[in-house]
Amino acid sequence: MDGFYSLHQRLADRSKFEEAYSVLQVADGLVAADLAVRFDIPVRVGSSLKVPDILVADSETGASFYCEVSTLYSAQGHVDQSRLLGAVHTVLIQSAIPAAFAGQILRQIEDEEITGLINRIQWELIEIENDTSFHVVDIDGALQLALAPAALEDRVAAWAQEHGLQLNSLSAVMSATDNGARLRRKIEEEALQLPAGQPNLVVILAQDLWMSPDSLADLLANAEEIVSEYHKVTALVLTGEDFRSVASSARKIGDSLCAVSDRDGLVHKQLLILNRSCPEMFPASTLEKLYVAFSH
Repeated sequence: MDGFYSLHQRLADRSKFEEAYSVLQVADGLVAADLAVRFDIPVRVGSSLKVPDILVADSETGASFYCEVSTLYSAQGHVDQSRLLGAVHTVLIQSAIPAAFAGQILRQIEDEEITGLINRIQWELIEIENDTSFHVVDIDGALQLALAPAALEDRVAAWAQEHGLQLNSLSAVMSATDNGARLRRKIEEEALQLPAGQPNLVVILAQDLWMSPDSLADLLANAEEIVSEYHKVTALVLTGEDFRSVASSARKIGDSLCAVSDRDGLVHKQLLILNRSCPEMFPASTLEKLYVAFSH
């Protein structure tokens, strides 16, 4: 496969692995939708030679287009909160007995607080193993957590619903940041890699956007407004991941698609937004294949 060697090199480089793996995941979905892919094929953009991540071809329509795949990296405070969520989640799922849980981190946790917080959770897990009861833990206004043996899952689920949370899931209050400005800068950066005069696709792993308190309708409306400014981007896909198990689904919202799939141990969320301000559109049957690719 053209360009796979260069992608393989990126996968082998620790500093480039995350984005290279995202490219591979996007390519897998495209191929599953009967589209052909080639990696790192150079193209002239203005006076420069650029190397977009994927060149996609549809043998049925003869259409071809470039795809850029990137990551909207988190603000540092969000990175710290996400790492803490991951550490707490690991402690909970590695419990000696199967446990049901739900909770939220209520504020920014300082480095010196983390060890004590993790130790408290481990202590509570020992307690529920000993007394097989339902516990609610409130740690200094920093963490609110419901815990119980898996046999008492219904009580945890009821508590989670009462607090607007999900069973066997954790959330965090994130510090304020201008996600719209960050997304705009990222799309602008990726559009510089793409040629004019043909349709193009940009896929962004945007974990922060999926974790924000905005509704799906708000996320879609904001992303539609932002991408409409970039006439070389025919479609934008925002992706994210989650731990909790869900039923796979896909639904159209006008020209857009919102899909959730449960695979490889993670929940994958994908929002495909068609940019009607772009003068170059995908053929209708190619667009249908893209809907399939991002329902994968």
